[in-house]
Amino acid sequence: MPGARVKMGVTFSSPAVFLVRKSKAADERRRSLARQAREDYQRLHQGVTRTASSSLQEDIVHWFREEQVPLRAGYLGASDSIAPWFHGILTVKRANELLSACVPGSFLVRVSDRTRGYALSYLSDSGCKHFLIDASAGSYSFLGVDQLRHASLADLVEYHKDEPITSLGKELLLHPCGQQEGPPDYLELFE
Repeated sequence: MPGARVKMGVTFSSPAVFLVRKSKAADERRRSLARQAREDYQRLHQGVTRTASSSLQEDIVHWFREEQVPLRAGYLGASDSIAPWFHGILTVKRANELLSACVPGSFLVRVSDRTRGYALSYLSDSGCKHFLIDASAGSYSFLGVDQLRHASLADLVEYHKDEPITSLGKELLLHPCGQQEGPPDYLELFE
């Protein structure tokens, strides 16, 4: 084997060979996470109608009221207050607009406008990032980023105030981006 030494029948690799192997293993882990995220995303989209945006929105509102309100999604821990970072059904564009007036480290959790689930929108030094949140099986976790499951949205947010969402991006949830104007954008979810 090139770049390796043999001593008493044992092969020792050079540091360069070790780094190449480590890099290949990291690449494979990233590909595996991306593959898992695509599969999770496809699984979440099964059974969601895409005929008209109004029927999709009705489906999402129904899902939230029936499945998420009993789990106290959007609430701040055990209190009866809606979390300052929680938003209703928002598009990526609207989330970007809200975060554009904030400082890096700001974030919001929004009900996805495309599927039954959530997205965490985060403002980094380089712009907005959006992470899908799987809200199935009575727990919450990021799709394709980490495999940690949390009992509530509030638990997921609290955890990532101290632990980055990704090791490369080092996204810590530092500043909640709350409601900006008029009535809260989540009212239709709780009516």
